[in-house]
Amino acid sequence: MIRYGRRARGLALALCAFTTFAGTPASAQLAVDRVDLTLVPRSAAQQSAVITVTNTSDRPVAATVYGADWDRDDTGANRFYELGTLPRSCGATIGVFPRTVSLPPHSTQALQVMAQSADTVATTCWSIIFIETRLPPPAGESRQLSYVIRTGVKVYLVPAGLEADGLVEDMLVHSVPEPIAAPASMPPSHATSRLEVVFRNSGATPLLARGSVEVRRPDNSLAATLPIEEFPTLPGVRRRLLLDLPALPAGRYIALALIDFGGAAIVAGQRELEVP
Repeated sequence: MIRYGRRARGLALALCAFTTFAGTPASAQLAVDRVDLTLVPRSAAQQSAVITVTNTSDRPVAATVYGADWDRDDTGANRFYELGTLPRSCGATIGVFPRTVSLPPHSTQALQVMAQSADTVATTCWSIIFIETRLPPPAGESRQLSYVIRTGVKVYLVPAGLEADGLVEDMLVHSVPEPIAAPASMPPSHATSRLEVVFRNSGATPLLARGSVEVRRPDNSLAATLPIEEFPTLPGVRRRLLLDLPALPAGRYIALALIDFGGAAIVAGQRELEVP
């Protein structure tokens, strides 16, 4: 692992919002004012927070509120489980009130989220709060069908004083068969090689990182730069970042990955490349 001096960049802890559908997609009726929140146990100012739920529709909406577990696979895709399934689940240490909401059209409801019985929590935990609405089937469809819309807010419980850290654990080069299949909505890729950067969150807090890969010639001149878009990682978790390598003249190169996760240093890794 290579470390470089810290660049001046403030990184906010942020994650993507998501809505989960069962059955035929239905228009969302409830909206929330945040996609994630962080609570700090034993902090009077940060051990509770409010989620504001808004009914954006023209009819009354009822919903249930409950907790669940979640994590991500090594490509960053979200996975969901019953509450208490995962080792780092917050479980009963995160409470939410009320557990049911009934909103008239275009009205709002506040949900109080708090860290409870969390004085002994020493490491970061995470769970998710779902606001779930069940919709009747549209006119003309079978009454045996039901539609469920779940809006999730990710919740982290992060004790004060924990350190953030990360490292580039590995860099690999993969051959890509031609042609690369792609959805019709995406432009086709013509890359024949792909660089995999393996980043690991080796600290104790969630991270939001970004960076780039510099492809350099033996004389250290820059041949190409590949941007690494912002990506989140949980403590102790690896993230595989796949980047298409550009067409390069034959020769030897060094791929240098530089990742800024908001800590005191930028972490880096390198890999030799040989283009026949």
